[in-house]
Amino acid sequence: MENEKTFFPSSHKEKVENYPYGYTLKTDKFYSLEFREMKGFRLVTQTINPKTGLLNKPKKSTYSPLMLLVNVGGKIKAHVERFYDDGGKDRGYKFMFDNFNNFTQEEIKGVALYNLMLLKADIQAKCTYCNSDHKKMLPLYNKAIKTLVKIANEGLNLWNEAVIDWKAVEALEEKGYNPFKVTTYEPIKLSSL
Repeated sequence: MENEKTFFPSSHKEKVENYPYGYTLKTDKFYSLEFREMKGFRLVTQTINPKTGLLNKPKKSTYSPLMLLVNVGGKIKAHVERFYDDGGKDRGYKFMFDNFNNFTQEEIKGVALYNLMLLKADIQAKCTYCNSDHKKMLPLYNKAIKTLVKIANEGLNLWNEAVIDWKAVEALEEKGYNPFKVTTYEPIKLSSL
């Protein structure tokens, strides 16, 4: 029971009573999420001032590509997925598949479009920094790209179909390739000018 996780829908606002306020006072604290297209999700917390009974100014975290409120053993936290590396993409896609019904259609579309942008950047980075062949890379990403487009356009839960063979992608990398070559120049002698 201690490590049991309960995820809340993205539109949910969770209230925690008897939250410490200073050294001696207790109050209510509210947790919610904010979503903005092209930015992502952020955690918003707000307390009630026990002296006045009025809401304090909300505190907002930085944006993350994917976030849901989760109750872990009685504590409210923000669960974040970032999609940055290959394993992060796989974990994030699985999380979206498992928690699909906790998101609005706008959020699902936003996460799918964000991941399309990441995949395009990933292909470019692997070609630039690993000297991978662009023509051989595209077929490895095509299924995931088409799936993400379908998710964005139709709002279907196809996250489990957005798969990429990361071992095949890694096999295309040129071993020992270094795009950051150091070039040295002879110093210019002012007397020769």
